[in-house]
Amino acid sequence: QDSIVLQAGIVYSTEIILLDESKNPVENISDEVADESDLHLFVFTAAPSSGFLTTTISDVDVNGQPVGLESYLVAGSSATGSYTLELRHFDSAALKQANTSYETDVQVTFGVRLN
Repeated sequence: QDSIVLQAGIVYSTEIILLDESKNPVENISDEVADESDLHLFVFTAAPSSGFLTTTISDVDVNGQPVGLESYLVAGSSATGSYTLELRHFDSAALKQANTSYETDVQVTFGVRLN
């Protein structure tokens, strides 16, 4: 499991870059997510859930709905835990707005230590 080490009390500006390393050359599929942003949503889950990591999504799709390729991450108090990123794919913009009936395209969990 990959780990992230952050300084407690700092706000980080983040950008997600998705790479398909099964292709030669490696393909950046973040562009596809951005092009179809009205059908995609990143969901961020921190454990512990209170006072550890807080994520604020800073990019939106054409309908003003959050996407999550860009965000701000606030590191709370010194602690250890985990941080999960899930990319949800919806069949329509209406389903995205309701946050229902989706498939998970990508899900990855990182160990996190705040110093």
